[in-house]
Amino acid sequence: MFKKELRLILTEDCNYDCIFCHKEGMKKYEVAKLTPEDYSFLFEVCKETFNWDEVTLTGGEPYVRKDIDQIIKRIHDKEGKITIVTNGELINRHFDSLKYIHRINLSIHSMDSKKYDNIVQRKNKLPEILKNIATIKNFYPDLNLRLNSVIIRGENDDEEKIKEFIEFARRIGASIKFVELYSSNKKEIVGIDEISQKLKNIGFKYKDVCNIAKQELTDGEVTVILSRIFCANAISQIQPEEYCNKYNDFFITPEGNINICRNAKEDISIYKEIKNRDKQNLIKKFQLAIKHIGQNCPICKDEKKLAINGGTPIFPNKDKARFIHPKITPEIEQAVIDQLHKSISIYDNKGIFEEFETSFANYHQTKYALTFSSGTAALWGMYDGIGLKAGDEVICPCYTFFATVTPILLTGAKPILVDCDNYGNIDINEIKKKINKKTKAIVITHMWGYPCKLDEIRKIADENNLYLLEDCSHAHGARYKNKPIGTIGDAAAFSLQGQKIITGGEGGILITNNKKIMDRALLLGHYNKRCKLEINPNDELYKYATTGKGMKLRAHPIAIRIANEYFKNIDKINSVKNKYANKIIKELKDIKGIEVLEPEADCKNSWYALIIKYDQEQMKGISRERFVKALHAEGAIEVDIPNSTCPLDSLELFKKHKILYPNDTYEFDYTDKFENAHKFYNNIIKIPIWYGEDEEEIIIKYIRAIKKVCNNIKELV
Repeated sequence: MFKKELRLILTEDCNYDCIFCHKEGMKKYEVAKLTPEDYSFLFEVCKETFNWDEVTLTGGEPYVRKDIDQIIKRIHDKEGKITIVTNGELINRHFDSLKYIHRINLSIHSMDSKKYDNIVQRKNKLPEILKNIATIKNFYPDLNLRLNSVIIRGENDDEEKIKEFIEFARRIGASIKFVELYSSNKKEIVGIDEISQKLKNIGFKYKDVCNIAKQELTDGEVTVILSRIFCANAISQIQPEEYCNKYNDFFITPEGNINICRNAKEDISIYKEIKNRDKQNLIKKFQLAIKHIGQNCPICKDEKKLAINGGTPIFPNKDKARFIHPKITPEIEQAVIDQLHKSISIYDNKGIFEEFETSFANYHQTKYALTFSSGTAALWGMYDGIGLKAGDEVICPCYTFFATVTPILLTGAKPILVDCDNYGNIDINEIKKKINKKTKAIVITHMWGYPCKLDEIRKIADENNLYLLEDCSHAHGARYKNKPIGTIGDAAAFSLQGQKIITGGEGGILITNNKKIMDRALLLGHYNKRCKLEINPNDELYKYATTGKGMKLRAHPIAIRIANEYFKNIDKINSVKNKYANKIIKELKDIKGIEVLEPEADCKNSWYALIIKYDQEQMKGISRERFVKALHAEGAIEVDIPNSTCPLDSLELFKKHKILYPNDTYEFDYTDKFENAHKFYNNIIKIPIWYGEDEEEIIIKYIRAIKKVCNNIKELV
């Protein structure tokens, strides 16, 4: 049901720039096209035809219109009951017209002047507002006054300040409306449930008058309304039917359109009818708009139908790629240009190599960091660094990208594959079963950015005098019990390939606190200058400094320059990713048929991807492939069935490897079936997690797309 009142957006212009403002998702109008006479005619028709006698004037800031007094007077002359939504600063120029106003909804977000200025992004405005309020109460004591406030975490959510705000309202005889504003803005809005708890904490004695989409609370002297409001650019946060049933209303825009529904592709224009004073056709347009409101909205009905079956896709441009990574920013462009003018070949650890390696080591609190031409090369450096040789065995995850293990083959050592746990990570219980006298190391991969159970694995390694090695290619910036991933093992390797969180297009980096591992890794691929500069001349390895092992695995300076720019923002990137991932988890966790993998309580993911387990049986027998195809039809084309990461025993290289490695003395002799790894591989889908602060709407629409397909799974039978 919609609000039976005329709601007029008089302008998009505003004298403030509030940090939470959603701008209604519409374009800015330099000149309003509707005049006071137009608004008078519009109201007259609506009152006569639909019995609407209430009018709300909103914006932007209505008082920036020079003709606002005329608009108010003309609507009042037609016996309109007028509410105006304003920030109150400019109202001192229009005191006379207040005699025509029924209620003022005044946006005021703090009684603390500094906090208020910070929120509205203007200086010394609160004293002006308070002065205007005092004048209003003096000259128009019976005028209804409501204080609208948006509570923002870290800004005005202090309980004592909220109490002060309520007491102010009590003194001036105003009601309060705390708004939970659903928007795609980066500021975190405190919800009405939390505000309700804060009211209880500060001792606000109230009676709960109603409890639907909004609550009205009173202690007998002051009324507090708690309300959820959806702004235009955030409607995609909920299902269309939910919005229509609870929150929908429509506005008249400054250019003379009926904005009927946030899901509508176009507004309904009434400009011509208003200008021509065409009452009959104006009524028809309003009747058409009303039909779109509520459960019978044809737009929402069409959106409920799956796009794969002819319905409207969640993303209008359904074939457009939306996960763009890496993002070539002006900063990256400039960094590349700067490097081109410095050097495109560096033989030692100077310049960008030194800068990046030092930053990387400091971030991970390790002594050494060494760049490589790829993540695979960094892994090779790690394996060679511990002195792997023929006859050695390394316990490895069965489920991983093959490059985690292939460098082991180059050393002559034998990989011993181990099944995975519920996260796709190595199963710690299976590790113990595979340890013998030949075992030299355990290597783990933090799959998709979900950290392994490092304390337990570290303990197993220590008890058996084994090296613990970490493949962190998915886990840049992830943490385990507040320790950076890559620092609990004896060494760790990170990929800087194009799709990795920290990327240079190609590249890799090894970190360790073990000087022996560092020196041997240097000899593997950084012969001559670096080896001579960094290996102790008294060490037996120094005699090989000139040649190393004859391999050249140095990174390219431009790649490292790009990676360095990304690395500067690693915590910011992961913070945004974490916010978006948690949003997805929260919204999808109770849907039957899919299991969204949440990180364990003591872990902080890097969110290389978010993993969802798909249960075909619970999904009416619909295959995972069919499910994903339906999501792609909705425009969620980045939903993916990962194939390159798989159980290694299914790859030919890990069945008959001697064709490529004829000198190896062993065969792969699997006794395990790696059932968990194959089950995991056959049942998961992945979603990339965006990291731009302006990309939340994409996440919201992905949530809608997944909910839509899950809720209508029967359509796919």
